[in-house]
Amino acid sequence: MKINSTIERYDVKDLNNISASVININKKLEYLNRCADTLLHNIAIVEQSFNSPNMVRAKEEIRVYKTKFEQANIEMNELLKSVDDFVQKLNHAWRSWN
Repeated sequence: MKINSTIERYDVKDLNNISASVININKKLEYLNRCADTLLHNIAIVEQSFNSPNMVRAKEEIRVYKTKFEQANIEMNELLKSVDDFVQKLNHAWRSWN
């Protein structure tokens, strides 16, 4: 297979934009996770005074979403690593062509 050696430059702008978007999404997920922790903490404080079925359901729902946030965070970190690895390989290939 012959590589097209007439490429004079390449642009990883799109990959960098993807990487920046993933980082931004990760920050939002971390914020949502902290909000879920705060809600669980506040419910625990209120439960010291009284308890209701609604608070129990709220805790269950918050824990479900917290688990989803954590899983999404793991997946976003994997995506970010994949993009970074690809950019590094692309840069290495580009240097070896020149």
